Amino acid sequence: LAAKVQGTIKVSSILEALLAKVASGEMKEKVSLKLKGLKPVCYYGCILTRFPVDVPVPDNVENPQGMEKILKVLGTKALDWNYKTDCCGASAAVNDSETANNLMARIMKDAIARGANCFVVTCPMCQLNLDAFQDQFCQAHGIEERLPVYFLTELIGLATGMGVEDLQIDRHFV
Repeated sequence: LAAKVQGTIKVSSILEALLAKVASGEMKEKVSLKLKGLKPVCYYGCILTRFPVDVPVPDNVENPQGMEKILKVLGTKALDWNYKTDCCGASAAVNDSETANNLMARIMKDAIARGANCFVVTCPMCQLNLDAFQDQFCQAHGIEERLPVYFLTELIGLATGMGVEDLQIDRHFV
């Protein structure tokens, strides 16, 4: 703490780190199992696309494609959809659940309309909201379907031979 802050540290998202592995070919080498049967929508939420200050972003903030590139290496193609960068309500799920439920229901309805059978995320808040509160917002908005919400890293784990229990995917709500 006594050292002067130099401002030379670059903070990277998990997505940036994984895309470097795609670009180098390292990820493709490690994939031992293609993820067939998934019809995912990539949900970036607002954390990867909206920043309070001007920072360099390695993807298009209006229509990011990073997760789609990674899923392609894993053997599945993500569906195109309209709500990939919309906010899920973030912490409002706790203090303003009606607003958060309305936001999540819009996201869910579009994913279902596009034919998705799962969400793929990198943000822990988005994963928690869409997974843990899914029954609540679906019931409130008359949505019958339920979709699992996977972390991108969980799908990478599956494609590289790890098991569901090792990845603790069996601990998700949906």
